[in-house]
Amino acid sequence: MKQFDYLIIGQGIAGTVLAFQLQQSGKSVCIINKQQKFHSSSVAAGMYNPVSGKRMVLAWKWKEMLESGRNWYGQMEDFFSKKFLTEIPTYQCFASIKEQNDFSIKAEDSLFMEHLNASPEKVNGFKDEFGAFEILTTGWLQTQELLPALRKNWIEQGNLIEEEFDFTSLKITDEGFTYKEINAHKIVFCEGFEISKNPYFSFVPMVTAKGDVFKLKCEHIPQNRIWKKGLYLVPQGNSIFKAGSTYRWGKTNPEPDEEGKIELKEKLDALLNCEYEILEHLSGIRPASKDRFPVLGEHKSNKNMFVFNGLGTKGIMWAPYMAEQLIGLMENQIEIEKSISVKRFEKYLEA
Repeated sequence: MKQFDYLIIGQGIAGTVLAFQLQQSGKSVCIINKQQKFHSSSVAAGMYNPVSGKRMVLAWKWKEMLESGRNWYGQMEDFFSKKFLTEIPTYQCFASIKEQNDFSIKAEDSLFMEHLNASPEKVNGFKDEFGAFEILTTGWLQTQELLPALRKNWIEQGNLIEEEFDFTSLKITDEGFTYKEINAHKIVFCEGFEISKNPYFSFVPMVTAKGDVFKLKCEHIPQNRIWKKGLYLVPQGNSIFKAGSTYRWGKTNPEPDEEGKIELKEKLDALLNCEYEILEHLSGIRPASKDRFPVLGEHKSNKNMFVFNGLGTKGIMWAPYMAEQLIGLMENQIEIEKSISVKRFEKYLEA
């Protein structure tokens, strides 16, 4: 039997960041993950943005999130001697006069305006008849390179097993957990939307949101910004962009379909007034909790069994900070804040 400190189920952005942080702190980790073509962490463009939504509000704990992200993604870059995190502004077009007016009100908030350039130079190629502004503290993470690089490293180390997790093979013991030929002191489930099939945490109310993304080529717009109006365009180099995304709630089939393609193209045509070529249509299912906040913590009845889920659309920005919080609980019994603790959903367990 192989002995590990932690057994982690799932290698999306949550499982990846958590496993890396644990290893950096000297803990031994084994990951069980079945690679999925339509996993949201590998499909998404990987952008982060501390200014949220149409209401343009600063995200919860944005300072801590940005600091933690730069730290941990920076450590991953050092580990591989390769750049994964790109920090570039977002050029956001107003979609209406109302958005212009709402922004004018926000401009009176000095803290909010620290993140913005209210009067960017106009850029050709976009339908920005209502004007635009820039969000300065944004960027994107190359998840399509980072996650496979860590997966390859962990497989070579004997720390990752590529298979679908079999709950019937999991045994709870006095010392922790046994799974086939593995012993672990603690187990963490980071399964994304598959948590609904987890017999220990299926009580957590999750809402699935299918997201569609285009990989496209456009030679008429610069690669020095993320471009946004109803959707984003994230530069990938060589005139290639990732464009997304849709939010089709309740969808569980991750495969690309015509409905998503039509919706995404309509959004793209509302942003661009230049020619482009669609190279690929991708889609995936995001894991989002009922209240859209992450879900972290220990199972009520099973000691040393934990969950790390519900990162949703903010996964890249949230994952490093949330992993720190969970490790604080698992290693030092530091209580997790109520707003992100799995305890807030235990009433469904008792029902």
